[in-house]
Amino acid sequence: MVRDDGTLDSSLCAFAPPEDREKEFTGLVDVALGRTEGSVEQESAVAVRGDGSLVWWGPATTAPGATDPPSDARRGIASVVSGRGVYIALRKNGKLVTWKFTSGGNRRAVLPSHVAEERFTQVVMSEQHSLGLKTNGEVIAWGLNNDGQCNVPPDLGKCTEVRVLHNVLSLARKQGGSWVAWGRDYGGMRDQLHGASQMTHVVGRLFPPGEYAYAVWIEAE
Repeated sequence: MVRDDGTLDSSLCAFAPPEDREKEFTGLVDVALGRTEGSVEQESAVAVRGDGSLVWWGPATTAPGATDPPSDARRGIASVVSGRGVYIALRKNGKLVTWKFTSGGNRRAVLPSHVAEERFTQVVMSEQHSLGLKTNGEVIAWGLNNDGQCNVPPDLGKCTEVRVLHNVLSLARKQGGSWVAWGRDYGGMRDQLHGASQMTHVVGRLFPPGEYAYAVWIEAE
């Protein structure tokens, strides 16, 4: 995670950045961790600097045959998210770019055509599905849809924020402030969050990737 002073707190990582690259990890604004198929050897991490450039590290980024992020993912970046070995970066111009470091096999990661042509203000990602908040406030989803997590409600309307919880639950905050949840009712979270309007912020995170899931919400006073 990124500290308030823009430095990296790697205490939750199974691997730390190389000591000889310490100077690269300053002025950070975002960070994402990725794991390809469950082993530490396939882990990687990407951080975004305030100037929009990227820095990346981890075993998967230096494995034989590993590839670097594409050129259009190395500048003008606002934020980054990760799934199962796949990264999506939100560029400052609202476009998305995706890649993976996988060594061997198919290294390509491709956005669906209806996603690649849009512009966004936010993107979130579980291990297997993603939500994007378009600049006009509309929400679109793509990826695995075995529990209806990508079935955006047709009457959702304009939103201000999106979240994913685990691989099966999607959330969007409507302009009026209330949350809409769809997908599987994972651990009762869908029913607790759907329709809630007094929650100022919802945080969903997987850590370590694919092993645990939890949701944290903060209620307005």
